[in-house]
Amino acid sequence: MDTLSGSRIAADSKPLQAARGYDKTRRVLAVSYIHREDEPTLSYRALDRGVVAASGMLVRRSIDIRTLDDLAATLRVQGWKTSDFDAIGLAVPGVVDNGVVVEHRDGLEVRYDLASKLEELWGTKVYVDYNATAAAVGCYVSQEEFENIAFHAQAIGVPDGEEGYVVGGQPLVSRGGYSGHLGPLAAGFKLDMDLEDAAWRVTGMCELVGRYVASLACTIAPEAVYVWCDLLPDMDELHTELEKAL
Repeated sequence: MDTLSGSRIAADSKPLQAARGYDKTRRVLAVSYIHREDEPTLSYRALDRGVVAASGMLVRRSIDIRTLDDLAATLRVQGWKTSDFDAIGLAVPGVVDNGVVVEHRDGLEVRYDLASKLEELWGTKVYVDYNATAAAVGCYVSQEEFENIAFHAQAIGVPDGEEGYVVGGQPLVSRGGYSGHLGPLAAGFKLDMDLEDAAWRVTGMCELVGRYVASLACTIAPEAVYVWCDLLPDMDELHTELEKAL
């Protein structure tokens, strides 16, 4: 029985080692939605047989299905139809359960099968995943030294961190897609300043991310942790904070 297991290695996923030498005869489109308070962005990169054939960014007040229509129109101007690609990968924030985006509205869980909807619109296979998991996979396949890694993202002004994990060469997929959303964890941190203030200041952010990474060291214990945070240009400061936290 596995009813008590909160997370698992994706049973139907192939080892990511294969992705390190992926089939370069394919045409793929990678799309990422990065939520920034003032300018949400949709970034894309098209790979044609292993060569970057097109790339760019759409900035909108909000990102929704109409923005994805705009992306398809932008690609057409550049000479590409979405059906030209063998596969399209879309990385989004929030909870994603096997391509289904999960939201909570008025206390109710709302599920939207974004992958199936886009496959219908775009005429090719579409994979939708949590952006931190996608980033962790990207970090993993870009190197060959580590088999167990974690990716931590911390946006300026946001105390809630996001994480993705690759364990034993495969992405760690949680039941229901809830792993890596760290808001409740931050609420228990004891920092030198208020949690909300810490997310806006270099010293506070360093302490905050240090606590997050320390929790990683005590749980998953990855061989390497990749950190994305615009407010932390100096990783040596984070190393010092991590030593204090541990």
